[in-house]
Amino acid sequence: PQNHDREQRFLRTLRDLCHLFASERDATRLPPLVLDAAIELTEAERGFLVKVEGKKPDGGWRFKVEVARGFDKVALKAAQAHFSKTVVRRVVERGAGLVTTRDGGDDGDVLQLSSVAGKRIVAIVCVPLVLRGETRGVLYLDHRFVADAFHEADLPMLQTFADQAALALETVEL
Repeated sequence: PQNHDREQRFLRTLRDLCHLFASERDATRLPPLVLDAAIELTEAERGFLVKVEGKKPDGGWRFKVEVARGFDKVALKAAQAHFSKTVVRRVVERGAGLVTTRDGGDDGDVLQLSSVAGKRIVAIVCVPLVLRGETRGVLYLDHRFVADAFHEADLPMLQTFADQAALALETVEL
């Protein structure tokens, strides 16, 4: 029942968001709306909307934080320092989301990364913003206090949300 309630909440929020995305014409207002909605959906403590800006000459990736927020909608300062680039890189290279769960899950090792452990992060969920096969960005959400904040079952719903967000962001940029 708890999982069903969570799914219902996801679907209701997704429905409201699709309406919001379709009606928003201001390119600067949409990224914060997307991130606030993702934080609300997942009950994450913090979130980052990270733009993928292509590859560097050394083969690494260029990332830029578009928006960073705490759950109280307060913008996070020095946002670049707060998220794990390793996690974002993994999601971009796989073209698939990741989630850490209480039992570790497939990506439990990310909690041991120095950039994650040093910030006392206990839960991460991260999905790519993909448009026509190209990863344009990443939605990165974390929690420092609730180890089972995110579940494997959240990934498909969060990915659906990210797909809609990617489409809306591109549309408003055009």
